[in-house]
Amino acid sequence: MSGSSRVTGRYAAGQVIALIVVAIIALPLLPLILLVIGWIRLRDRRAASRAAGRETEGSSVAPSDRPMASAQR
Repeated sequence: MSGSSRVTGRYAAGQVIALIVVAIIALPLLPLILLVIGWIRLRDRRAASRAAGRETEGSSVAPSDRPMASAQR
């Protein structure tokens, strides 16, 4: 085998058809996938800026009555 990824031989038509089917299914979903990724990144950025804002205000977080998970071991 020469190591090339050229589609030739007995299964060439099936591979091309499979590639076309995957492209037809995946391409319409691409905007939705990008929208979800953008929403998650924006949410994380807002949470990080909110946490940084609390640190700059100098307010302390009140300790909870429950023990931490690492102290339970």
